[in-house]
Amino acid sequence: MGISGKRHDIERHDFKRLSAGGYICRIVDCEFGKNKGGQDMLILNVDIYEGEFAGYFQKSADRFNKWDYAAIFKRKIFGANGEDFADPFQQLLEDIEASNAGFTFDDGNIDEKDFIGKLCGFVFGDKEYQKNDGNIGVKAQVTFSKSVAQIREGKFKIPPLKKFTAQTTTTPTNAPPPPADEITDTDNLDMDDPPF
Repeated sequence: MGISGKRHDIERHDFKRLSAGGYICRIVDCEFGKNKGGQDMLILNVDIYEGEFAGYFQKSADRFNKWDYAAIFKRKIFGANGEDFADPFQQLLEDIEASNAGFTFDDGNIDEKDFIGKLCGFVFGDKEYQKNDGNIGVKAQVTFSKSVAQIREGKFKIPPLKKFTAQTTTTPTNAPPPPADEITDTDNLDMDDPPF
């Protein structure tokens, strides 16, 4: 039992953390859903497709018995008028089309299966989080999409470290609901419009 525990610690330390940067990824799963504000969202599960970190999230899930086998990337589908695609969602579609020769989306009938298996470039930024023991850790999180060619050519900027801030305030029970156009998904709250 003690040997097994030590071996597990060695394996954990040998597993290199994914660093912030641009990666060519494969979309391994996809679903449509809604955010807390009731807006339509696209939710992609992606894993690194090539390079040093190929298969990173699946390997991490297998090794550490984790449920999250992929990085999650979310985009609000419709813009303010509720009819046209939101700019970041449209950009994602263009990046996927540019990354998969001969593939185009049928804008009138986009299906979840259209995304699965496709390649796309994604930029990961570092984000601080609070560990179970109270210490602050750092993990890489998907922030925005690029085409595969843009990733290979280094045509992207890595976002600055997103610092952890403890939630010290509570929302009163009589507080008004959030505006209809507010994205309440905490993982991608500020990622629809990257700061560059």
